[in-house]
Amino acid sequence: MFCSSLRQRKDWAPVVPALSRTTGSGWKETTLDGYDVSFALAPQSRHRQSFFRILLLSSEEAKTAAARARIERLSMLDGGKNIAVMLLLDQSGRVDSLVDLQMSIVTHGMASVPIIPMSSAAELVGRLDALRRQCAQAHTASVSRRRHAEEVAEIRGLASHCVHGQVLPPEHVDILTDVSAGLGSLAQLVFSVEGQRKICDLLGDAQGGRVISFFTHGHEANRRLSIWGQAQSSKGERDGHGQ
Repeated sequence: MFCSSLRQRKDWAPVVPALSRTTGSGWKETTLDGYDVSFALAPQSRHRQSFFRILLLSSEEAKTAAARARIERLSMLDGGKNIAVMLLLDQSGRVDSLVDLQMSIVTHGMASVPIIPMSSAAELVGRLDALRRQCAQAHTASVSRRRHAEEVAEIRGLASHCVHGQVLPPEHVDILTDVSAGLGSLAQLVFSVEGQRKICDLLGDAQGGRVISFFTHGHEANRRLSIWGQAQSSKGERDGHGQ
């Protein structure tokens, strides 16, 4: 979304038609309070929708007290997250206005506000699209990291109970998860002589033996139950035929 007030600002009015033509990209004209452009971010939860908010400033606008007030207000939205200032440099391409704005922001305690310089207003649509893609990629990476962390935590929780008696201490769980890629991998390790030796070397004979016993005794119990179940099934079939 972009604010209709851009039409009244001489440096930004020329890009309004380009923004309006990209309706498929979500740049819809509306009224925004305190910023000039925003786009929806991937929702963090079912009940909360977040937005990335952007303030557009020309080099001349950036020098004013009104601009500083707008930046300060922007920095307080959403805890100072997902915000940016896009600064249009003067036609000479000098970066004086960028340096001045950065110093002003730091001086007023708003160092967390990122500034994106542009040499031409015509770059705006491309910069906005690129920023939105970057945010989407960052969200995907964040979700992937979170899922991986959850999977690791789940594996660690299960691994701590793969032992007879008391749960394994965290340092021993760390060792088991380091030498195996999951419970299936750990089970394969346990059922090999070399793997058993490795576990005992790493955990000590007592702790290693408890881990090995958990898997091997459980395996034997399951095998005996399976044999017993098959025998009972066969007996039932014979009894049925006898009747």
